[in-house]
Amino acid sequence: MRTYILDIIPKIKQYSKKLDIITVLTNQHWVVLDEISKSKSVYIFRSNNELLISQNGKVNRARWEYLGHNSLLIDIGNETYLFKHDFYDANILTLKVDGKNEYAVLINENKYEYELNSLDSVVVFLKSKYIDGVENKVDKKLSEPKSNVNELGNDNSVTILRQEEDWSLVTGKVLEYTVKYKDDISTVLFIKKKGVYTFSTFDKVIEFENLEDCLAFYKSYIDKK
Repeated sequence: MRTYILDIIPKIKQYSKKLDIITVLTNQHWVVLDEISKSKSVYIFRSNNELLISQNGKVNRARWEYLGHNSLLIDIGNETYLFKHDFYDANILTLKVDGKNEYAVLINENKYEYELNSLDSVVVFLKSKYIDGVENKVDKKLSEPKSNVNELGNDNSVTILRQEEDWSLVTGKVLEYTVKYKDDISTVLFIKKKGVYTFSTFDKVIEFENLEDCLAFYKSYIDKK
């Protein structure tokens, strides 16, 4: 796993969100940034401590373990890595090598496909969002969680866990909804610049004029899996 020296991370650690292993790490596909290799490595942390590493469609199995105190142990082949969780937001997760000022950079797969696919783009994104004051309020306060979709639609089986403002190099300001249906946790975005709600499937991003239609599609998409 390639690591980098990132001077910007200590400067923005105060803005890091709390890393919840169950709802964050194990419910995303993380692309490990490696600018030397031209292949794309996707890490899937399963709740049974199995780590699936997909590289151009070929999958290898490894192991991971959360040790508490923000420490993460990863076994890949004959090598074992000890990391400290250092920074996390909805787009980027950095893991600091224990005892070194070096970081492994993991990108939310949805973001990797569109904008965060190099170390330079990661640094520009973090600097713009947390240092240059692009947002009116960087230290965002989470909105009160909505108990269910009845407050925003008709389907009481989809739960909105939280909603908060975010920012993207491509879309500008967005309102991000973390939604849950059955055992799935996903993200719905409201792109303010375009005035549309979006939901990303495996191979495409679908736009909707209102949140109710977007959540209805999300529910049907999960039912068909």
